[in-house]
Amino acid sequence: MDELGATRDLGANETLFDAGDDSNAVYLIVDGSLDVLHATNDGDLVVGTLGPGEIVGEITAVIGGRRTATVRAGDQPVVVREFSADDYAAWLQDRPDEAQRIAEQARDRIDKTRVARVLTDLIGPGHREVVDDVNDLLEWTRLQAGEQLFAQDDAADAAYIVVTGRLRLTAVTDEMPTLDISVGRGDIVGELGIIEQAPRSATATATRDSTLARLSEDAFETLTGRHPKLMLQVFRKILTRVMRPGHGSPHAGMIAVAVLSPGAEPDMVRRMSEEIESHGPTLYLDREQVRRFFNRRGVVDADAGSAQHAQLDEFLNEADVAHRWVVLETDPTLTTWSKRALRSADRVLLVTSPFPDEREHALIREFTEAVDAVSDRELWMVQANQASILRPTVNKAVIAATRPERILQHRRGVASSTARLGRLASGTATGVALSGGGGRSFAQIGALRALDEAGYNLDVMTGTSMGSVVAGMFAFVVDPTILAERIEEGFRGANIVDYTLPVVSLASGKGLTDAIDNACGPILIEELALPYSALSTNLTTARIVEHRTGPIAHAMRASVSLPGVFPPVVVDGDLLVDGGVMENLPVGPLIRDPAVAEIVAIDVAPPTGPGSRVDYGSGLSGGTALRGQMSRKGSSYPGIANTVMASMLLSSARARNDALAQEQVDLYLSLNLKGVKLLDFDAIGEVANRGYEATIEHLDNL
Repeated sequence: MDELGATRDLGANETLFDAGDDSNAVYLIVDGSLDVLHATNDGDLVVGTLGPGEIVGEITAVIGGRRTATVRAGDQPVVVREFSADDYAAWLQDRPDEAQRIAEQARDRIDKTRVARVLTDLIGPGHREVVDDVNDLLEWTRLQAGEQLFAQDDAADAAYIVVTGRLRLTAVTDEMPTLDISVGRGDIVGELGIIEQAPRSATATATRDSTLARLSEDAFETLTGRHPKLMLQVFRKILTRVMRPGHGSPHAGMIAVAVLSPGAEPDMVRRMSEEIESHGPTLYLDREQVRRFFNRRGVVDADAGSAQHAQLDEFLNEADVAHRWVVLETDPTLTTWSKRALRSADRVLLVTSPFPDEREHALIREFTEAVDAVSDRELWMVQANQASILRPTVNKAVIAATRPERILQHRRGVASSTARLGRLASGTATGVALSGGGGRSFAQIGALRALDEAGYNLDVMTGTSMGSVVAGMFAFVVDPTILAERIEEGFRGANIVDYTLPVVSLASGKGLTDAIDNACGPILIEELALPYSALSTNLTTARIVEHRTGPIAHAMRASVSLPGVFPPVVVDGDLLVDGGVMENLPVGPLIRDPAVAEIVAIDVAPPTGPGSRVDYGSGLSGGTALRGQMSRKGSSYPGIANTVMASMLLSSARARNDALAQEQVDLYLSLNLKGVKLLDFDAIGEVANRGYEATIEHLDNL
């Protein structure tokens, strides 16, 4: 290689090239060393150092595109030889062994870069010595999908950092499953057994082709001896994660989108990628993009085991490490490239027509089978509707064929709908939790309008009690300016608290049911423009119920069934009542949602409960209370409905306080609504305006 190119001298700390530069040359280090840096929020992170005889910039130079890292000389001058990508490719053509060595060297550098990023996330920037020592002590473990890393009760002899791929952790105690979670890129597994000197507590199995960095028990001890304070910090953060495990899926860095609907919006996936890129480094790849990178077509459809197939592997690995997200658009049919994209992806979106023809149905089945071949599937279905369709109808045949984890609605040609789809797919969406609070919940209508005007994305909605009604109606109309009008249409003239003989409840519930039916009709949750869930409480099993599918009116009616005031909803013999019994501020579904990165919570529960101006001792007859309320003096006795509702709100306050204490809510709005009664369902517009003004005041004070 000495005969290639020309010699180039770099001064101390001089930059060879920057991330984002065109990649039109390859460099061989003759003398000195070069640092490889990746940009982080805390400045440049040195992820590796290269010395004499090593190649720099070989992958992006050969495949095209832009540099994915900055390379800079260290404290001493450096001598390199610079030659063109074409000369380098021609030189490798007759040296397959050298090509393989360089490919392995590049893979090792990429993997070490990932490890450096994981460690920086754990201990913060500025600890280069720890990163270097860990990388020096690492061993590499590569698993194929379905291969086991270790089994429950095995001896704990190492910890592993997941560099690429996914693992599923499962555990069984007394023949009962006690653990079943997925971990992905950047997660650490197996460390607890080393710390506790105990056998493996779970079985770890690869569900994707995976690369793991292995730290042996001896390596742990060595690192602890060299960096006791820093390693203690690592252990604390690891233990915090173990004690408070996340409920969502691992980060979806690779997202595959298969547009199977012939009428789908042109450039839909590219526009999704543009939105995702506004949240972090993103690379969009389709067949044509890959072909341009390699400047030849054969690589895209290369057979497994071929040199071109290996080149594409290296390219995708490089893309993965250099970007927060990689968006892979498949071909419209199940080609080799489509299969590669589906197999590589952490999350797959199938974009289908509302009413697919026979050909599209066949494609849906083929793509679903390809996704099913990946053991840890995460398949979302996106129904592409005309912009004029305000109330889509889900296709039950498509749902039965795909069995998606999530169903999303998309309006063709509506930029906000496409952008929202990008946020949901990448896990950067904003979720909004609306609390219960009876008639006070209508203030949330104005709060949503104020947030929308302030530029907040309102992507995912969840609600409890009357908050479920406001959240569900917003998920339906997605327009805060007409939300009050639509809810008023349904509730106008309704006798919400229609008192009856109080055997099961004070009210019959018919007036409330009619109001909800009038407001939203027979629409299904899966047909809403925004993802939506409502919380109710199962009295029979003492558990929270998340309503994510089925008729929205049924979900709302269960969520607002205030115990003692409205009759419970019966489902398969179980009694469902107001979700506020257990979680009045429903942030739980948003915390567990892999699509949500930011949580806004709007709380309208009163800060204090009802009181009484009359000391009636330890006993009170209904006749006495009624006469007191009807007297000219207006003696105040606590009403049964207000007492029941206030008691319920107090009982679920702990869940709200825990979420706030753990900083799981990014924006908390507690609206001051003095004078608005819990059972006042008539002044919808007035209460909405008060909520708008209170939210504007809160946002101005931020």
